[in-house]
Amino acid sequence: MRFCVRKTSPRRHLTIGTVLCALGVSPICAETADPPVPFEAPPGTDPPDAAVPATAIRPQADALLSARLPVIVDGRRFGDVPVTATVTQVLTVSPTLLAAALAQALAPEARAALGALGEGQVPVATLAELGYVLRLDPQTLSLVVELRSELRIGQSFSLLYSDQFPGAKQVYPARFSAGFTGSLALTDNLDDGLGPATRLGFVGFANFGGLTGVNIDYGGTVELIDGELGFRRDAVTAFVDRPEQALRYAAGDLFPLLPVLSGAAPLLGVSIERSYQTLQPSRNIRPTGRRSFLLEQPGTVEVYANGILVNRFAAQPGPIDLADIPAANISNAISIVVEDAFGRRELDAFSLVNDVNLLDKGLDEFNASFGVLRDVSQVGFAYRREPVFAGSYSRGLTEQLTAGAHAAISGNLQNAGATAAFASLRGVMLAEVAVSRSSAGSEGLAASLSYRSGNFLPLTANDVLTARLEYFSADFATLTDPASFAADRVRAALDYRFEVSDTTSLQFGGTYADRHGQSGSDRFVTGGVNSRFGRLQASLNGRWGRDIFGREEAGGFITLSMIFGSRTIATGTYDSISDTARFELTRTRRLQAPDFSYRVGLQRNSQQQEGFAQGTYFHPRFEADARVIGDLANNGSSRGRSATFRLQSGIGFADGSFALGRDMGQGFYLVRRHPNLKDAGVTLYQGRSQTLPLASSGGFGPAVAPVTTAYQPTELLINVTDVPVGYDVGDTRFVILPGARSGVVIELGSEAYRWRLGTLLLEGEPVALVYGELINVKTGERQTFFTNATGRASFASLAPGDYDILLSDSAYGARFSVLDSDPAFIEMGTINLERAP
Repeated sequence: MRFCVRKTSPRRHLTIGTVLCALGVSPICAETADPPVPFEAPPGTDPPDAAVPATAIRPQADALLSARLPVIVDGRRFGDVPVTATVTQVLTVSPTLLAAALAQALAPEARAALGALGEGQVPVATLAELGYVLRLDPQTLSLVVELRSELRIGQSFSLLYSDQFPGAKQVYPARFSAGFTGSLALTDNLDDGLGPATRLGFVGFANFGGLTGVNIDYGGTVELIDGELGFRRDAVTAFVDRPEQALRYAAGDLFPLLPVLSGAAPLLGVSIERSYQTLQPSRNIRPTGRRSFLLEQPGTVEVYANGILVNRFAAQPGPIDLADIPAANISNAISIVVEDAFGRRELDAFSLVNDVNLLDKGLDEFNASFGVLRDVSQVGFAYRREPVFAGSYSRGLTEQLTAGAHAAISGNLQNAGATAAFASLRGVMLAEVAVSRSSAGSEGLAASLSYRSGNFLPLTANDVLTARLEYFSADFATLTDPASFAADRVRAALDYRFEVSDTTSLQFGGTYADRHGQSGSDRFVTGGVNSRFGRLQASLNGRWGRDIFGREEAGGFITLSMIFGSRTIATGTYDSISDTARFELTRTRRLQAPDFSYRVGLQRNSQQQEGFAQGTYFHPRFEADARVIGDLANNGSSRGRSATFRLQSGIGFADGSFALGRDMGQGFYLVRRHPNLKDAGVTLYQGRSQTLPLASSGGFGPAVAPVTTAYQPTELLINVTDVPVGYDVGDTRFVILPGARSGVVIELGSEAYRWRLGTLLLEGEPVALVYGELINVKTGERQTFFTNATGRASFASLAPGDYDILLSDSAYGARFSVLDSDPAFIEMGTINLERAP
């Protein structure tokens, strides 16, 4: 005997009647007979028992089912457990097997207590008394378990996995990807009568092998000034990362970050490095006495203290030390913003109180580099024949003590030293010492002691003490200063800040410095108050002292700032020492695009009156920037007046797909559509909020966004519109795990997007409240289904091919086919089930 299925004519649109049919409450489910489709029992299915009548497989609503169901906790699937249930609720479960399934979620003591209840079936009410709430999800045929917090195991996360985003599909970088970003800038001096200067900056990468593959990083600048064409190459580096070990192997143009007392060592060579900050960015364990960062291109650096601009200066490529940034010690909330050929972006944001940290016990960080020294010039790089080795090592010896050492050796210089960071006096102290020997035979010594604390005095609600003392002998040399030109002998600084109330804080401190060969010294004390009145913030900081040449200095720095909305701030400052007044209105951009930002300001002192205005438009595909700056008094200032227009965009390739985006040169992720979704719209959101889109698909290709932090899992939510009726898009929640330079591709849609709906009949009667399996005849893949009180069942995620319907614990079934030409949804009408021969 063969099974057959009768199906209705395909319906191209999902009507109200169809929906009511799916719910089993509509009387208007008409049928149109089609030829029957043959069906045979799948291989391995037990033969039917002739003694069991067909009606025996029609359980009532309160009939008991014994089955193994998957366990779901917080959207994450664990193992399967045997349960006794009706079609609406779970009645009993095996506590021993439940404890085994939840081994990765339960605390050891909770797992032991659950297992002590035995292997037999236990009522769910008994488990509820212990903190386990169990319920049946009939849509997914799963056992959903809610756990009290005290039952859960302690959590630790690897940056390569997304356990902190349960239920989200993980997406890793493509095996091959490449990205390129170009920034074209036209700058015209409005006073010289000449044409504009043209500058094209570019950065790019290529990745071979995905997350742990080979990365090639490059960049450069092409300039056209007064008809002269010039090219300047930036660093070209190849590297391989091992994120789980926080290791990087690199070759090419290197700039290893070494302790301050050894200096910087730009070189062409090879290196190995363990850096948690770079390869495991969520770990805050670096024991440094100063905060430093690496500027890769010439640019303008702005320093903000508590959101207020306190300094702005131009800088060349290389390391920049926090100690060299004036006014950084007047606040414990510092932001560093860099503006270069690739726009304006925040490079670093941190608190001075977290500047010195200890490594966990047994953890170590190190780097070792060998090559030839490199000089940076306006036309590119030049390499010396002088070889150099530079390296450093630090290790957490205990929870309170981290020790380290460094060495820098070249033909003209040898520099070596040691460090120790230790918990002391309610804070962390860092001691550093180094010795040097130059080619001239002179020897030198340097030492420093730094201290950072939070809540230094137990009587205050919140206070911070920062102090540093440094000594340099006359002949001490570093890789940055091999000839020992620096004349500093002693430098000292102290800063103390405490909160008087939730809206007011006080600060005071001082600095001291003297130099070899000079009798005088710099001696200054500072003090100030910062207070907030609603959206208005006011601060007054005073400075008194005398410099090394005997000149006295006394004055104040006054700041008033008002916040408008969430991203606009007006700031006015006056520095009585330099007699400089400044006003600036700033609107910052969101992470999402499109968006815009602007800066408009005036600055006046005794030499000039300068105005500036800048506006930037951010689009997922490009970035456009226009700015003007100049002397408003027209008094012959050398600054003059100038205007700049900049346009930036890039292109990326990964896993066979090209994409156009604003910044593709450092890594990107894109969402492409399956060909059967070519007319659908895709909107990309970061996190679970759908209020601000990150990127959208359109005429310029798939939705694409730049990677902002390497090796940091990022949750994405995707909204798809204009899909065919009944189309099963699949996963729309993902966690991307980007590498240092990588392209990540997410594909929406597949061949298995179709959905079928029908009523199962046996001997003319609906097969009500049973479950079974739908089997792909070609692949053998299985999915579970339920029937409702009227025998209605739905079958989802169907690709073209033949499918067998098989009721659980029986050989009753039917077969139907899905064709390439079929629409996404078809109402199949009644499906007659029969016994296999």
